[in-house]
Amino acid sequence: MECPLNGGLRSRDDVAAWCLQLLGAVEACLSPAGARLRNAPVAANYSAAVAGMEGCTRPLWAVSALLRGGFAYAGWTRFAEGIANGTDPKHPEFWVYPGDCDQRLVEICPVAAAICLAPQYFWRPFSDRQQNHVVAWLQAAAARRYHDNNWLFFRVMVAMALESVGARAQTSQVDADLDRIESFHVRAGWYSDGPDGVVDYYNSHALHYYGLLYAWLFGERDRARAARFKERAAQFSESFQYWFAPDGAAVPFGRSLTYRFAEAAFWSSAALCGCVDYGLAKGILLRSLRRWRSLPIFSDSGLLTLGYGYPNLNMTEQYNSPASPYWAMKSFLPLALPATHDFWTAPEAPLPDASPKERHPAKCMVSCRSGSHIFLLTGGEKRLPPFRHAAEKYAKFAYSSAFAFNIPTASRGLSAAAIDSMLAVSADSQTFNVRGESRWMEMRGDEIFCGWSPLAGVDVVTALIASPPWHVRIHVLATSIKVLAVEGGFAVEYDPEGPPEALAGAGTVLSAAGLSWIRDLNGNRKSVNIVMDPNGNLNFGHSAVPALVGVCGPGRHVFACAVAAWPVCDRPTSIPTAPRFECADDAFTLRSADGSVTLAQGTMVAIPR
Repeated sequence: MECPLNGGLRSRDDVAAWCLQLLGAVEACLSPAGARLRNAPVAANYSAAVAGMEGCTRPLWAVSALLRGGFAYAGWTRFAEGIANGTDPKHPEFWVYPGDCDQRLVEICPVAAAICLAPQYFWRPFSDRQQNHVVAWLQAAAARRYHDNNWLFFRVMVAMALESVGARAQTSQVDADLDRIESFHVRAGWYSDGPDGVVDYYNSHALHYYGLLYAWLFGERDRARAARFKERAAQFSESFQYWFAPDGAAVPFGRSLTYRFAEAAFWSSAALCGCVDYGLAKGILLRSLRRWRSLPIFSDSGLLTLGYGYPNLNMTEQYNSPASPYWAMKSFLPLALPATHDFWTAPEAPLPDASPKERHPAKCMVSCRSGSHIFLLTGGEKRLPPFRHAAEKYAKFAYSSAFAFNIPTASRGLSAAAIDSMLAVSADSQTFNVRGESRWMEMRGDEIFCGWSPLAGVDVVTALIASPPWHVRIHVLATSIKVLAVEGGFAVEYDPEGPPEALAGAGTVLSAAGLSWIRDLNGNRKSVNIVMDPNGNLNFGHSAVPALVGVCGPGRHVFACAVAAWPVCDRPTSIPTAPRFECADDAFTLRSADGSVTLAQGTMVAIPR
């Protein structure tokens, strides 16, 4: 059964109307001079003044798309006024010239894009004095040092804006930056975010997004590079489409998830260049927008809040200010296309039929599809980025479109640990350690193997085997100390005052959101259900996790479990029987429930006995 889709947002005019509604809320909260957004006093690792600039500039992605597409929007004058005042050194709301690796270098990018997309609104109306101020600010930004990652695209956009208005721009630096960005390409259209960066949604809403915008606006100056950007985007789409469920939900994974519907911004930029099927791109984008519009993600004044499925500061990064979620406005880029464009005339296409398992060649990851549920299995990261809760955002065994992950909201105790889709190990039953960085990882076919250490004296080799709707986890744990080992399935919504049958037997949690289930396959762990601390889950204020608990003395232990979850629209009338697991030394065989079909077999990489 396919989950029902949210209504509305079917046409170009529908999308524009919602975009205007979002912009109206921003416009009402702009400062008197328009150069800053007045928002909640929540701090980021940059000043409140820069956060205010962020709130003025990030909505420009939508404003400039609307105007280029011919829509009437009187509020553009407030944003133009903000640009003029923000770049004026003598104005009280002056943005201040940026330094090296300054957050202002990020926030000027939408201004540069607006000048390129809609110069009749964001350049020509300015007086000579105002134009000189804008050019001076852009040239100051172009001269600074940028982080060696997706930030290089910000300098490219600044240079292109300068070039478009006839000002001095260092084109040799543009070509060097673009060459450097292309060196981040790993394979099959996937990039790392910098030479040692992680692979996450920055592929879609940053690296591909800017590359396709560059190809659309400036392809004639650099045809060969524009063609490469389009070709890589087409390759990327072939696997990225499997991160989206039929109801529009994407799999929350990695950092910057507070950008929300920026998850689907790739499909917006791909629409410009025709490098993917228009019906596919339109379907994924509009289903995503419909889903996000239905969620409680707005403040009383209509502004986007920090959080994911609901307002939640716990999951944010140190670089998130109250205005940061407006990176989501990148998703409105197709409004720049005319109503007659093939993107808008094409019918929404459903997700294509596909294998229930898809490998991601640039990452040790497999995406799985079971009905309306999408989940990813991952080997983790050899090097975690320096962000809050990085292990929870990158190193869980599985990530789900329907059952978002948990982060820890306290330092001690099992209910505080984010044990969903993790094996947590504790020497004192109070402090739990999970997979952080993987020492090694590899793929054998579509099976994932990795080695990691949660504690000194404890080493683990893990195998992840996809067999949708299940996935099976096998762990060989060697320890020199006595530890408590707790392994969680997917986290699911839990109502503290709901019916007691929600905890429907040990290892099973049932709620209005669906059913989550975990089963021990070799009989050496106890099944339990654990109610988590509030506000730890990205989608649910209250959540519970089915789990397995075992005590390990010094020595070598083998654990195996089957894990599955079903959204409410897919929930079975009875739970299918789990696969059979057989293990002798390090050789394992996974068979169908009746033993007739071999699902997987192999040998675990040996660890010290």
